[in-house]
Amino acid sequence: MLRYIFALMIFAAAAAAAATFAPRLATLAGARYAAQVDAALQAGGHSWARSDVDGLTVTLTGPAPSVVAKADVLGSVGAISPALTITDAITKAPKVAPTVIPPHLEILKGIDSLILTGVIENAVMVEALESDAAMLAFGATSFAVEWTPTKPILQQIVASMRHARISVEEDTITIVGL
Repeated sequence: MLRYIFALMIFAAAAAAAATFAPRLATLAGARYAAQVDAALQAGGHSWARSDVDGLTVTLTGPAPSVVAKADVLGSVGAISPALTITDAITKAPKVAPTVIPPHLEILKGIDSLILTGVIENAVMVEALESDAAMLAFGATSFAVEWTPTKPILQQIVASMRHARISVEEDTITIVGL
């Protein structure tokens, strides 16, 4: 009988120890895996990915820049331990709209040369610049403004200058020269 009481006391002590130390061990294991997951994400250069470790469950979130980057993150975290359960909550990164630079043109006129710089919207504008000598003189007709009434005046002004800088932006032409 004493043997059964002694076994029951040992069993009760083991149960109390397990109840006391199991949560601490789980917390330590979770912290260890969290550190390993964070290290794997940093080593792979995946600053966009976030991890939440709860015991042996790892939840990965964040906006993946590509499918390849997402697969790389899942593979590198999965390689840490086969005991980990990985929950994929990674989203697709939103597409970023390209910056639109408004068209502008600057023409530097010398005695026998023209230098063009700027941003032209499309190939049609480039073809018009290459084919129309009058447009080279002031560069205005490819913009979304009606320049026809001013064309003869601008051509006369530019033709009378030896050196000039002509800037065209949206609805404004600026001419500086000698």
